[in-house]
Amino acid sequence: MNRRGFEMSFAWIFSIIVGAVIIFLALYAASRLAQTERYAGDSAAAGQLNVLLQPLTTAGETDSKPGNISFPGAARILPYCTIEGTFGKQEIRVATRSGVGKPWQEAGAAASSSEKYLFAEKSVEGTSFYTLVRPLNLPFKMGDVIALWSARYCFVNPPREISDDIEELHLDASNFIIAASSSACPAGSTTVCFLGASGGTCAVSVDTAGQRVIKQRQTLFYEPALFYAAIVSDPALYECQVQRMLKRGATLAVLYREKSEFIAARSHTGCSAILQPALAAYAPLLQNATSRQIPLIHAQAQQIADSNTRLSCPLWRS
Repeated sequence: MNRRGFEMSFAWIFSIIVGAVIIFLALYAASRLAQTERYAGDSAAAGQLNVLLQPLTTAGETDSKPGNISFPGAARILPYCTIEGTFGKQEIRVATRSGVGKPWQEAGAAASSSEKYLFAEKSVEGTSFYTLVRPLNLPFKMGDVIALWSARYCFVNPPREISDDIEELHLDASNFIIAASSSACPAGSTTVCFLGASGGTCAVSVDTAGQRVIKQRQTLFYEPALFYAAIVSDPALYECQVQRMLKRGATLAVLYREKSEFIAARSHTGCSAILQPALAAYAPLLQNATSRQIPLIHAQAQQIADSNTRLSCPLWRS
């Protein structure tokens, strides 16, 4: 046996093994670095999205603001909501698609807010996302409803006021399509049926008379400001965000009652005192309410609004 030849062969084999290990470790380190950088980038994207949502809030109490948010590549927006705490909070996480490693990985760190109310599906994917912002006034402004979507929605035989609203807000350019029947809806679109339409072809059913949306076998009651949010939102997220807004409304009702007491104490005419009992009863109604109480809340809010407009010193301007 050629001992020198054997030693040479072993040296080559050893070198190949060591080289393979080094390459593996280098690739593993690069992969981990890429994942870390993606996590940091996705965390930054969530923070930037949270900042971008701020200008979307309405300045007045009757504004409606459609908008658009774009990412340089495919992204997933993952909203989360909790009602714990004084006003609860929402969290937004973002995951971006990459050509390195797994196309999708765990989303980055969450950006949280106790003042924003984002209504969307559990996971919204795309490069362009559409938004519609409307203030929720019951009867004073409780906050801004931010509906966000990327999917195509087909409205089957909507009432005239809905189709006019879609046209006036230019939502027909934001993947909201109007069709005479579900069979006329584009393939892959989410079908939204009106006028009692139901069945397997309707992912969402709307009862405009009862102001309710039926989605995923759950009934979501809505105010006009919440109409599109109920359609594009995950039912659990919708309920959580509605409860958060109503909890904030309860605190505002207490503040307006205290404002009424302050004004009445300094006015010889007792201006605004008439609203104190109504606001005192309104606050606990809002505190733990869900969307199912919206019809009752609406009726109470309308009475309070009518009384406020008749005052010579209204507590808020509508």
